[in-house]
Amino acid sequence: MNKKFLSAILFGALMVTSTGTFVSCKDYDDEIDEINATLTDLKSQLAALQTKVENGDYVTGITKTADGKGMTFTFSKGSTVTVTLDVKDGEAGAPGTPGKDAQQVTVDEKTGELKIDGKGTGIFPAKDAAKAPVKAEGGYWYTLNEKGEYENTNIPVSGIIVTGTEATGYTLTVYSADGEKVIKLPTASSTITEIMIGDLTFGATTSTTSVTGLDWGYKSNGKIDWKGPKGNIAANQLMIGQIAPAEGLLSVTPASVDLSGMTLELIDTKGDIAPVNIVATPNSTDGAATAPRAAATNGKWNLAITLKSDVTKDNITKVFGAWDNSSYNAKLYALRINGKVYTGYSIAVKVAENNAITNNATTVGNGITLSTTNLKSIGNNHDKPLDNNSNIEVPVGSSSLVCSDSKFYDGYIAFEGTQTAKAEKLGVSANGMNLSIKESAKAEEVIATVHIMSVDGKETTKNITLKIGGVKSDDTQTIAATTYELGLDDSGVLNAIVVDLKDAFSSLSAANAEEIDNLTQITVENVKDQVNFLANDLTSTNVTFYTDKDGKPADKFVDGSANDGEVVLASSDARNIRWMKIAVNGNVNGKAKPGNYNLTLTIKDQKSGTAVSTIKTVTIPVTVALPTWNKLFKNTTAWEDGKFVARLAASVANKPVVNFTRAFLPNTKAAVNDIKLTIDKVDNKDVIEDQSSASVTLKNIQNTNKTLKVNELGVVASYTFGGVNDLTVKSSKFTTKIMSIFEGAKLVYYTDNVAGATAKVGADFTIAKLTIANNKKNGLALQYGKGESAVCNSIPVIEGVTVQESNSTAADKVKVAYGVDGLNNVTATSVSEGIKLVNAQIGDKGTLVLTFTDFAGIVTTATIAFE
Repeated sequence: MNKKFLSAILFGALMVTSTGTFVSCKDYDDEIDEINATLTDLKSQLAALQTKVENGDYVTGITKTADGKGMTFTFSKGSTVTVTLDVKDGEAGAPGTPGKDAQQVTVDEKTGELKIDGKGTGIFPAKDAAKAPVKAEGGYWYTLNEKGEYENTNIPVSGIIVTGTEATGYTLTVYSADGEKVIKLPTASSTITEIMIGDLTFGATTSTTSVTGLDWGYKSNGKIDWKGPKGNIAANQLMIGQIAPAEGLLSVTPASVDLSGMTLELIDTKGDIAPVNIVATPNSTDGAATAPRAAATNGKWNLAITLKSDVTKDNITKVFGAWDNSSYNAKLYALRINGKVYTGYSIAVKVAENNAITNNATTVGNGITLSTTNLKSIGNNHDKPLDNNSNIEVPVGSSSLVCSDSKFYDGYIAFEGTQTAKAEKLGVSANGMNLSIKESAKAEEVIATVHIMSVDGKETTKNITLKIGGVKSDDTQTIAATTYELGLDDSGVLNAIVVDLKDAFSSLSAANAEEIDNLTQITVENVKDQVNFLANDLTSTNVTFYTDKDGKPADKFVDGSANDGEVVLASSDARNIRWMKIAVNGNVNGKAKPGNYNLTLTIKDQKSGTAVSTIKTVTIPVTVALPTWNKLFKNTTAWEDGKFVARLAASVANKPVVNFTRAFLPNTKAAVNDIKLTIDKVDNKDVIEDQSSASVTLKNIQNTNKTLKVNELGVVASYTFGGVNDLTVKSSKFTTKIMSIFEGAKLVYYTDNVAGATAKVGADFTIAKLTIANNKKNGLALQYGKGESAVCNSIPVIEGVTVQESNSTAADKVKVAYGVDGLNNVTATSVSEGIKLVNAQIGDKGTLVLTFTDFAGIVTTATIAFE
């Protein structure tokens, strides 16, 4: 018998180096608590983890569970998976209650062999009355040897271990009763396959394509009292000008990698890290919008740096090297991401060499003069420069004044004198260079004083007139998601997206309604799928607003003569708008897929002569879904017992063709003239010669005895919307039963509507063909499917096939031959009256045989007795 010795669990600590280890209990007889798994069993936990990895997700964090005995993996898309083991057990030698994942370690009492889960190990521990033959230590089983010492068997104990680093990815190893399971867990940086970077140089802001040396300075003869955000400036304090960001020069593959949460550093060839902070933000200059998380959907990133506090006036040129516009003794850096170097050593931080200020004498000038070229207002889709009259338009809401001069160190906006009360009345406030305009009943102006500090320690001021838009910005609103199920309208084109805007317009304030040019126009801007479901921006030609879903009564809010993006209202009050209809046909991105998207509707004040202000921004979530196959199509009558019956009724180069257009009918009027079925999968690939959108040419389907070798095909039919591959609806797999053209047909003989199994031969030895007179059937008929037809040379065209007699020379026709069984020397031939028996005698009895040979050489027969 076997004596149970021990089963235990040891959980490994999360390692951040290239090796890992177990953290175990101190002794083999420590009791292990039961672990509460987040999923029902270990297999489902590991399956969930594997699914995440296979779907392209990657690990952003690994933590132990609250009890310290499990591990929770956090993924980039926000979800988590916890892995634990069910290994509850008692003390050594005690009955215990082992969990389903626990290893069962026993020593066979007869043979003395160590067994794991009942399987022999070939190891025979020594016996010692004072020592246990087996113990768990360091994550492995140890056995007692003849010297009374414990030796490592190198057999892992049940448990979980994680090894690896963020840079290389992690490896999860699980040891349980089911054996060893290993899962590779990619991390953000380990998923990066390629980093492409342009001619990246950090330096001063410039309007040209070149990057000049970074402007910097200090004031040696006393401090400066300064009210800007950066506070008072001490003597000899380093002042840094604006550093130009690198926009879109960094491209990451795969594009889904999120750089924003990673540690970006510049490292030189000696391993020294540059004293800078690097921030990566998504770049969308090619039209790709920023995703809800920080990842750049197009894989391109902007990089911005700031210098750390340990850079001073005394070491700045030593740290980075100096630039004097003629020579450059610069340090070159590589970009390191989460501890891994991805680029060559070609990145520089340009620092101008002679920008130090001594006793207020400077080489960089005497402060900054604000002008039309270096001051502008940005915010709320707004970008306006200072004009020649020192006027600048600013939008309602939050915005900023931006000075682009490379010597800009700090700045702030103040309202002084009589303008203080006026700004307060208008709801205008400032914090540094940032403006906030809470409300304004009408277009107003207020004078602001802009204070600018240059790196040369010189303060300059300028009074500018803020021209404020005469509306109050309503809050940004996100409406309920709209489900857009692809389909075809009555014209056979893709159906429109119909959005219920709910209160998006009705909640506009009366003041806003009045200020939108007396409700004569609004502007639809940025109404574009942010992840490219639609190929192009929407314009007035494909966006329509209605007061009700069906556009009734005729209260249509669009005038086709308007410019793109501009919608002219035909109603007296835009607040009545409830529905938005977006024409889709011809505007679907070729890479579109079913899924969740966002549209953005922006309503602006477009009054002539005033600042353009955003009135309303509406985020419209749209879920694009595919319809079911059964919603698009239904089965025809050509189905029997759940199988589509396809007859070999056409040919290509004398080879049989199965046509699937007979399989389905459209459920909508729109699809009648546009049924395009493609065969996605055919089980019997050895019989497929070629396939088109709705048919399959067959080969090698007959045996030497002229019968079908293959009579069934497994098929999946599909329909694609707009020619976009990922917008394809597929049927469930169905069986196509292949039959020859007259397979299963039989001959019957009617006498006054009564079908008989024996045909009557007339006095002229002719079996009369089927006739119908006075609603009565008489004569020989060929029953085919649910009907019958006359037999002889008037056999009708069936499924587009013309039937010829066997002596015909036509190679692409189904041929029929007439014969007689049971009578020597008697033959049959077709005549206009029916089928004539040649050389027959009165009283003869026999069997009439019709033999059909189709394109593939498949032979079928139909027979009937005659007398």
